[in-house]
Amino acid sequence: MAISILRGLFGGFARTIDAAIDAAILIGVADPVTSTATGGIMLAMDRNFTARGHHDMGGLDAGEIDRDEHDYALWEKRVDAMMMLLTNKLQIMTVDQLRKGIEGLPPDAYERMSYYERWIASVANTLLDAGVISADELGARMAAIEARGLGAAGSESESKSGSELNQGEAG
Repeated sequence: MAISILRGLFGGFARTIDAAIDAAILIGVADPVTSTATGGIMLAMDRNFTARGHHDMGGLDAGEIDRDEHDYALWEKRVDAMMMLLTNKLQIMTVDQLRKGIEGLPPDAYERMSYYERWIASVANTLLDAGVISADELGARMAAIEARGLGAAGSESESKSGSELNQGEAG
Protein backbone atom coordinates (compact mmCIF):
# COMPACT_ATOMS: atom_id res chain seq x y z
CA MET A 1 0.00 0.00 0.00
CA ALA A 2 2.83 2.41 0.80
CA ILE A 3 4.19 2.01 -2.71
CA SER A 4 0.81 2.85 -4.28
CA ILE A 5 0.56 5.93 -2.02
CA LEU A 6 4.05 6.98 -3.11
CA ARG A 7 3.11 6.45 -6.73
CA GLY A 8 0.02 8.63 -6.22
CA LEU A 9 1.95 11.41 -4.49
CA PHE A 10 4.86 11.35 -6.89
CA GLY A 11 3.18 10.40 -10.16
CA GLY A 12 6.03 11.80 -12.23
CA PHE A 13 8.43 9.58 -10.35
CA ALA A 14 6.42 6.37 -10.83
CA ARG A 15 8.88 4.99 -13.34
CA THR A 16 11.78 5.80 -10.99
CA ILE A 17 9.99 4.09 -8.09
CA ASP A 18 9.22 1.06 -10.28
CA ALA A 19 12.87 0.91 -11.37
CA ALA A 20 14.04 1.11 -7.75
CA ILE A 21 11.61 -1.67 -6.76
CA ASP A 22 12.78 -3.83 -9.67
CA ALA A 23 16.40 -3.24 -8.70
CA ALA A 24 15.67 -4.09 -5.03
CA ILE A 25 13.99 -7.33 -6.07
CA LEU A 26 16.79 -8.14 -8.49
CA ILE A 27 19.55 -7.80 -5.89
CA GLY A 28 17.55 -9.71 -3.29
CA VAL A 29 16.73 -7.05 -0.72
CA ALA A 30 13.02 -7.00 -1.55
CA ASP A 31 10.42 -9.64 -2.22
CA PRO A 32 7.15 -9.07 -4.09
CA VAL A 33 4.13 -9.33 -1.79
CA THR A 34 1.56 -11.26 -3.76
CA SER A 35 -1.14 -11.16 -1.09
CA THR A 36 -1.85 -7.44 -1.47
CA ALA A 37 -4.02 -5.88 -4.11
CA THR A 38 -1.56 -3.02 -4.56
CA GLY A 39 1.38 -5.21 -5.53
CA GLY A 40 3.55 -3.58 -2.86
CA ILE A 41 6.87 -4.92 -1.67
CA MET A 42 8.42 -5.76 1.67
CA LEU A 43 12.08 -5.02 2.17
CA ALA A 44 14.16 -7.78 3.70
CA MET A 45 15.59 -6.45 6.97
CA ASP A 46 18.39 -7.99 8.96
CA ARG A 47 17.63 -5.82 11.98
CA ASN A 48 14.65 -5.89 14.28
CA PHE A 49 13.74 -2.21 14.62
CA THR A 50 11.25 -2.93 17.40
CA ALA A 51 13.89 -4.37 19.74
CA ARG A 52 15.15 -2.11 22.49
CA GLY A 53 18.80 -1.08 22.10
CA HIS A 54 21.15 -1.35 25.07
CA HIS A 55 21.25 2.47 25.24
CA ASP A 56 17.44 2.84 25.27
CA MET A 57 16.42 3.09 28.92
CA GLY A 58 13.06 4.76 28.40
CA GLY A 59 10.50 3.28 30.76
CA LEU A 60 13.02 1.12 32.62
CA ASP A 61 13.77 1.47 36.30
CA ALA A 62 17.07 3.34 36.37
CA GLY A 63 17.17 4.01 40.09
CA GLU A 64 17.03 7.29 41.93
CA ILE A 65 17.79 10.44 39.93
CA ASP A 66 20.25 12.85 41.53
CA ARG A 67 18.70 16.26 40.86
CA ASP A 68 21.40 18.20 42.71
CA GLU A 69 23.61 20.50 40.66
CA HIS A 70 27.23 19.46 40.50
CA ASP A 71 30.48 20.92 39.30
CA TYR A 72 31.81 19.67 36.02
CA ALA A 73 35.39 18.47 35.81
CA LEU A 74 37.68 20.52 33.60
CA TRP A 75 37.94 17.73 31.03
CA GLU A 76 34.12 17.50 30.84
CA LYS A 77 33.90 21.24 30.17
CA ARG A 78 36.50 20.84 27.43
CA VAL A 79 34.62 17.96 25.80
CA ASP A 80 31.46 20.10 25.81
CA ALA A 81 33.38 23.07 24.34
CA MET A 82 34.94 20.82 21.69
CA MET A 83 31.51 19.58 20.66
CA MET A 84 30.20 23.16 20.42
CA LEU A 85 33.13 24.08 18.15
CA LEU A 86 32.78 20.98 15.98
CA THR A 87 29.03 21.37 15.51
CA ASN A 88 28.45 25.11 15.46
CA LYS A 89 31.56 26.99 14.41
CA LEU A 90 33.47 24.45 12.32
CA GLN A 91 30.47 22.36 11.22
CA ILE A 92 32.63 19.24 11.07
CA MET A 93 30.02 17.04 12.72
CA THR A 94 26.41 17.16 13.87
CA VAL A 95 24.68 16.31 17.12
CA ASP A 96 23.02 13.47 15.21
CA GLN A 97 26.47 12.01 14.53
CA LEU A 98 27.28 12.37 18.23
CA ARG A 99 24.12 10.49 19.17
CA LYS A 100 24.71 7.80 16.56
CA GLY A 101 28.25 7.29 17.83
CA ILE A 102 27.08 7.02 21.43
CA GLU A 103 24.29 4.60 20.56
CA GLY A 104 26.76 2.56 18.51
CA LEU A 105 29.04 1.90 21.47
CA PRO A 106 29.18 -1.75 22.52
CA PRO A 107 26.92 -2.49 25.53
CA ASP A 108 29.82 -3.05 27.95
CA ALA A 109 31.50 0.22 26.95
CA TYR A 110 28.21 2.13 27.13
CA GLU A 111 27.53 0.86 30.65
CA ARG A 112 31.10 1.47 31.86
CA MET A 113 31.53 5.00 30.48
CA SER A 114 30.31 8.22 32.03
CA TYR A 115 28.21 10.71 30.07
CA TYR A 116 31.14 12.75 28.76
CA GLU A 117 33.31 9.67 28.21
CA ARG A 118 30.63 8.51 25.78
CA TRP A 119 30.71 11.94 24.13
CA ILE A 120 34.48 11.95 23.63
CA ALA A 121 34.47 8.37 22.32
CA SER A 122 31.82 9.34 19.78
CA VAL A 123 33.63 12.56 18.79
CA ALA A 124 36.94 10.72 18.35
CA ASN A 125 35.36 7.97 16.24
CA THR A 126 33.49 10.51 14.10
CA LEU A 127 36.68 12.53 13.49
CA LEU A 128 38.56 9.34 12.63
CA ASP A 129 35.81 8.18 10.25
CA ALA A 130 35.73 11.60 8.55
CA GLY A 131 39.51 11.63 8.12
CA VAL A 132 39.88 14.82 10.16
CA ILE A 133 42.46 13.05 12.33
CA SER A 134 44.29 9.78 11.85
CA ALA A 135 44.58 6.94 14.32
CA ASP A 136 48.33 7.62 14.50
CA GLU A 137 47.74 11.30 15.33
CA LEU A 138 45.20 10.42 18.00
CA GLY A 139 47.46 7.74 19.49
CA ALA A 140 50.48 10.07 19.57
CA ARG A 141 48.46 12.82 21.27
CA MET A 142 47.05 10.39 23.84
CA ALA A 143 50.56 9.07 24.57
CA ALA A 144 51.90 12.61 25.03
CA ILE A 145 49.11 13.48 27.45
CA GLU A 146 49.60 10.23 29.36
CA ALA A 147 53.36 10.86 29.57
CA ARG A 148 52.71 14.22 31.22
CA GLY A 149 50.48 12.54 33.80
CA LEU A 150 47.33 14.23 32.53
CA GLY A 151 45.49 11.16 31.31
CA ALA A 152 42.97 10.50 34.06
CA ALA A 153 40.07 12.58 35.29
CA GLY A 154 40.89 14.19 38.59
CA SER A 155 44.56 14.40 37.69
CA GLU A 156 46.90 17.33 37.32
CA SER A 157 44.79 18.75 34.48
CA GLU A 158 42.00 19.47 36.95
CA SER A 159 44.13 21.90 38.95
CA LYS A 160 45.93 23.69 36.09
CA SER A 161 44.39 26.40 34.00
CA GLY A 162 44.30 26.14 30.23
CA SER A 163 47.18 28.62 29.84
CA GLU A 164 49.37 26.57 32.20
CA LEU A 165 48.63 23.44 30.21
CA ASN A 166 49.43 25.17 26.91
CA GLN A 167 52.73 26.45 28.32
CA GLY A 168 53.56 22.89 29.36
CA GLU A 169 52.87 21.68 25.83
CA ALA A 170 55.29 24.16 24.30
CA GLY A 171 58.21 22.96 26.37
